[in-house]
Amino acid sequence: MRIAVLVKPVPDTASSGERLRPDGRLDRAAVPAVVNANDEYALEAALKLVGEHGGEVTLVSMAPPSAPETLRKALAMGAHRAVLVTDPVLEGSDTLSTVRVLAAALKALDAKFHKAMDDAVADENARWGSRQLTVDKQLVGDRPAGMTAADHPIVAAAVSATKALGLPVTLDEGSTDSNIPMNMGIAAITIDGGGRGSGAHALDEAFDSTNSWQGTQRALLIALALAQP
Repeated sequence: MRIAVLVKPVPDTASSGERLRPDGRLDRAAVPAVVNANDEYALEAALKLVGEHGGEVTLVSMAPPSAPETLRKALAMGAHRAVLVTDPVLEGSDTLSTVRVLAAALKALDAKFHKAMDDAVADENARWGSRQLTVDKQLVGDRPAGMTAADHPIVAAAVSATKALGLPVTLDEGSTDSNIPMNMGIAAITIDGGGRGSGAHALDEAFDSTNSWQGTQRALLIALALAQP
């Protein structure tokens, strides 16, 4: 599993320095920079996934040349590498320009990953004088980011149903089928189905169906709660 986390150095709100230049733009040299707090949440979620399933986390940032110092702090949290996109022409970029630049950076990163696989296969075949080793690269998931607020009625219903059944309540982030509706602005949640799973996405993935009926029971209670006028 390889996860790219977009991070942005932002001014430290605890600093008392002047944040705007005469032209109205942010004066990044006047105040120390920190990693955006929301980006830290995304990084923590990515590190948790990698800790559970293995893999690497890469930071991607479009920022001024001074950004490496801030990125080092994010790397200290556990990320494996960082990619910085910086150029004077990008100064003062609006949201749309930033999105386009970061999208291009992610495509370039993906291309490097594909090339690394192709090169590894070619090197191995050259080593043994064979053409038998091949690699089949397929996109197996494309889940956009999204979020349902913790105080949303659908979350409140799930929490109430979970407590009513005497089950532990945990609100967490993850990559699930809820990502797509959330990205479209539709409130959604994913609940576990009861039982206990282990080794997700690994050769030893397994599921213990003990008490799995609790998942169906909880789903029904949530649906009934949301159906109330």
